[in-house]
Amino acid sequence: SLVVPRAVLERLARELPRDRAAFEAALSLTPWRLELVGEPLWRLLSGASGLRIEGYVEGDPKICLSHDSTRE
Repeated sequence: SLVVPRAVLERLARELPRDRAAFEAALSLTPWRLELVGEPLWRLLSGASGLRIEGYVEGDPKICLSHDSTRE
């Protein structure tokens, strides 16, 4: 919530931006925040990347962003 406020993420979930420009406008973040999270979040929401949790069973869970090069 320090980089992307929860209210912004909730708005994204409700509005479902149709393209990258609408996505960035809906985020309405400062330039440094947009640069930090814009691309990974866009790739996740557009289906080009996915999330998985590794190490859960071992008690050391880590969230990993995986890239799907077949969707580009």
